[in-house]
Amino acid sequence: MQKEILNQNRNMILFLLSLAMFLVVLDSAIINVALPAMKAALHFETASLQWVLTAYILTFGGFLLLGGRTADLFGRRRILVLGIAGFSLFSLLLGLTGSSALLIILRALQGLAAAFMAPTALSILLTTFEEGDERNRALSILPGAVLVTGGLMAFVYALTLASQVGWSGGSTLISLGVSIVLLAAFLFNETRVKYPLMPLSIFRRRNVSGGNLVMLPVVAGALGMFFFISLYIQNVLHYSPVLSGLSFLPIPIIIGVISLQAPRLLNRFGFRPLLITGTLLTTVAIFLLTFLTPDSSYLLHLLPAFIILAIGMGISFIAITVAATTGVADDEAGLAAGLLNTSQQLGSALGLAILTVVASTTTAEDVAAGKALTLASVHGYQMAFTYAAGMMVIALLVSILIIRAPKATSQEPLPVSSTHLFEGTDIRHYNAAEQEPDPACSKR
Repeated sequence: MQKEILNQNRNMILFLLSLAMFLVVLDSAIINVALPAMKAALHFETASLQWVLTAYILTFGGFLLLGGRTADLFGRRRILVLGIAGFSLFSLLLGLTGSSALLIILRALQGLAAAFMAPTALSILLTTFEEGDERNRALSILPGAVLVTGGLMAFVYALTLASQVGWSGGSTLISLGVSIVLLAAFLFNETRVKYPLMPLSIFRRRNVSGGNLVMLPVVAGALGMFFFISLYIQNVLHYSPVLSGLSFLPIPIIIGVISLQAPRLLNRFGFRPLLITGTLLTTVAIFLLTFLTPDSSYLLHLLPAFIILAIGMGISFIAITVAATTGVADDEAGLAAGLLNTSQQLGSALGLAILTVVASTTTAEDVAAGKALTLASVHGYQMAFTYAAGMMVIALLVSILIIRAPKATSQEPLPVSSTHLFEGTDIRHYNAAEQEPDPACSKR
């Protein structure tokens, strides 16, 4: 009887956590579709439009580690509730604002709330947290959060300036210098404080490091691709915002179907083959988009790429999550969740900034050479897709060369009905034989 109650509670917890993560994903999808309309209604310039995404990404990515560690220290349920409440409030204010500057500020605050919500939800899936009394840890990790967020903001700002004044411009070089100093100070701080925001020892686990290294280029290429494909669909194909949103619908549907099959796929193949297959398919899908022209059609050119992309993303993201959280000790579960989400958001910010520079530079050069604006814009999108495909190739190489294949063990395959990730139990020891021995685990 107690076992049935426990399983019911786990299912309810899984549903609620999935709903919380759905809010984050839904918000990202809505913003991408609404970008062209926002640009027209709030009079954004093309170069500044990316800050609607970047402001959110930077605070989200910069404070994810702090969010994960705060959940470890002060209780995951409490932090999750506060994160959801803040996210909902800022989402409401975003819908009411009519100012472009205020919209960017609210997006940053929304990202801050999500930074506490997302890693807390994932860490609840990883393990059950028992609240401790070492509250002073929070005081030692705040400087790290400030330094890493400031460093990333300076770096992305430098990339934005590079598209306007060039890499040799004084403001670009100053921003790059500030970014290097802040990030170096962050690393130095992490090696000296008693309770670091990001204990560097976690990177000694090969698959934890490899999983995060794969996440960076995968998300960098994917988010940049969605950003420009949304502009292409509305500005070149002239779809309405509603029709544009519906055109993306096959992607989440396919990813959802694959997610339901993920437990069986993991048990049958292991995460490394799935990761390689997923990144390969995603690479192929984005490469197909490099052939788009002003005369391309949705059914013949976009839909096939979307289908391949959805299959690749559905396979690869679950494999990345398993690889990057395997073998992590209980007291670092929030850290591992926050680190993976940080890699995701860091990749988003860098990828979007880099691809924006590529696309805007290409378009400006073509316009200066006398090309029509539509042709110049499409050429800019093509170059952005090409660089995004290159990022996926990097992810594929990391999957092949760094991620370690699971060793054969005597452990029986996991029953599909009790698979770790989807029933809320501990996925950190999935195929644990592949990992270096974990001191924390060996003491148990």
